Amino acid sequence: MASAMTAKGERPVGAFFVEYVGGGSLVRLEAEPHVQWFAWASPRNRIEATVKFLVELKRVLPFRFHVTESDAEFFFHIGKYGILRCVGKVHHYFGADRGAFLFQSVGR
Repeated sequence: MASAMTAKGERPVGAFFVEYVGGGSLVRLEAEPHVQWFAWASPRNRIEATVKFLVELKRVLPFRFHVTESDAEFFFHIGKYGILRCVGKVHHYFGADRGAFLFQSVGR
């Protein structure tokens, strides 16, 4: 559960979920994080919670995830903190007119 300080004290602002993918002899195990924000989460709450979560996650496992083009700007901003980077764009990933950007963790 992601939480943040607000005028009303510390409150939950979202829920993070992690799917573990890969493994076996040929592919390394990676985490694929997902988040569901609560309606009252401010942009600052979202940035702070995402940075904190991804820093902790990459200490355990490398991660990768894809986002819609409309959500990509948020993660390009998170990339400025040195946590992740965009490694490419997949056209038609979410349908005929909807592509996706693929992000992955940087370092450990």
